[in-house]
Formats: sequence, C-alpha cells, structure tokens
Amino acid sequence: MCRNIELRKNEMKITKKEFIMMLGGMFLMSAAVYYEMMPNNLVLGSLSGLVLVLVKIIPLPVSTITFVLNMILLVIGYIFIGREFGVKTVLASLMLPMYLRIFEILTPHVESLSGNIVIDLVCFMIVVGAGQAVLFNMNASSGGIDIVAKLINKYLGFKIGQSITIIGVLISMAAIFVYDRETMVISLVGTLIYGQVLDRFCDGFHVRKKVSILSKEHEKIQNYITQRCDDLSGIWRLGSCRAYRSCNDIRKE
Repeated sequence: MCRNIELRKNEMKITKKEFIMMLGGMFLMSAAVYYEMMPNNLVLGSLSGLVLVLVKIIPLPVSTITFVLNMILLVIGYIFIGREFGVKTVLASLMLPMYLRIFEILTPHVESLSGNIVIDLVCFMIVVGAGQAVLFNMNASSGGIDIVAKLINKYLGFKIGQSITIIGVLISMAAIFVYDRETMVISLVGTLIYGQVLDRFCDGFHVRKKVSILSKEHEKIQNYITQRCDDLSGIWRLGSCRAYRSCNDIRKE
C-alpha cells in the first residue's frame, strides 16, 4: 500500500529535480486544502482536518496553526523515532504553511468554488491525491499525521496504513464538537474514500505485469524474450536461475 511507505536513508538527501517536484506536489495539496477543504469545513483525516477543528477554538490563522503543529510533530518524531524524518519531510512540513499563508494574503475570503460540498470533496481528493502521489513516489512524506502513524507503529505495533486510518477517523469524528453532524458524516466518508483514491494514484507510478508461460520449450522462449525485449525486468525459471534484462513490458511479435 502506498500509504505504508517507509522513509529510507536516501530521504536525507534531495536533488534539484526532487525539490521542484516537491514544490509542485505541495502546491497542489495546499491549494486543495485552502480552496476545496476549508470553505466547506471538510474535516478529513489529516493534519489540515485537525487544524480546521482547532481554528474554531484558537484565534489564529490556519497557516500559523499548521506551522506550529508540524514543528511540534517533527520534534516529537525526531526524539522518539530518530532521523528517519529527513530533509524531504522537513521541507514538506514547511511548504504547506508557507503556501497556505500566501493564499491567505492573496485570497483572504474564499467561498466554495462549486457551491456543492460533494463536488468540492471529489475535486479535493483528486487534486490532493495527485500531490501526495508525487511525494510518495520520491519517498517523501508530507509530515503531519504520518509522523503520528509512525509513532503508533513503533510503540503499539499497528501497521502504518491502519494507524493513519485510525487517526483519520478520530480527527473526522472531532468535527462534531465544532461543526454539525452532517459535516462529521461527510468528513468520515471522505476520509475513507480518500485513502482508496490515494492508493490508486500511487499505484499508477509503479504498475508492473507478470506473465507465466508453461512450455517444454522454455529455453527457446527464454532466449527469444531476452534477446528481443527492450523493457523486461526479469525472467524466472522455476527451480532454476534467473535471466536478466532491463525493461517493463513484453511486446508481442
């Protein structure tokens, strides 16, 4: 599952291309939060959902609360988990409140773009799903509840995906304290659907196909494929060795 990514050692480094990709991915996510999620009070299972609850209690801008929560979570993650949360996670955690602050300055009063909460929810899931997929594809995390999920995984034994789902449901249920029941129900449904949408986006980056061939002429087939295919990732012969070529698909001849 794409949400269950492990932050590896190479997250401590970032290239110019990755930085540009992060800027683009976080822009999409931030825009979705500010222009789709906030006007409709969609308390989806994320850090931004928690911020929408807290902003009704704490008289501070959304960008400020987001920044403070992200910094607190980064410190907690560094203390209890270690240096797994590297440069990419720190940058993503800073980019979200930065973009939100820019949007607050440029468009301080935002209303629903479509006037329909369901349409806005669908648009939000598509846009933020694309942004998250870009980050996950480069082994990065947007921070937020991903850090809490890691803590739960380490100390309570839950899987990352399960942890994110549990946290998301709890955040969505918290909407009942500051909004109405309809908002809470829509937020819960949106949280559950969003997880599936995100998996679909992430799977699109790593699609692979496996073909099994049963034949007595396995040597001829193996030689034919390895010599004529440009995109084959590998061939396995059961009970024997592996033949290698570097590619992704088998063309029919």
